[in-house]
Amino acid sequence: MAHLDGDEFAMLLAPINNTEDVLQIADNIIDCMTQPVILPNDERVMTSLSIGIALYPDHAMTPQGLLHEADDAMYQAKLHFNRDNGG
Repeated sequence: MAHLDGDEFAMLLAPINNTEDVLQIADNIIDCMTQPVILPNDERVMTSLSIGIALYPDHAMTPQGLLHEADDAMYQAKLHFNRDNGG
């Protein structure tokens, strides 16, 4: 896990046997991160996140290329989420 900038993080997963493994991991992360955070005063804070996935060598051959492709995929995920949720 690496903090890239602002609210962007990158995660390197290896080895990956197939795309379904990555999608399952992404789904697990989303499930965990969308649970409400309960503050000491019992107030609940809801979060949201978008995940972009890029696979080597399918999407890019360099670290920079993979980050670019993952960023594009994350942008598409945000558009899809906003469209589906009235945003």
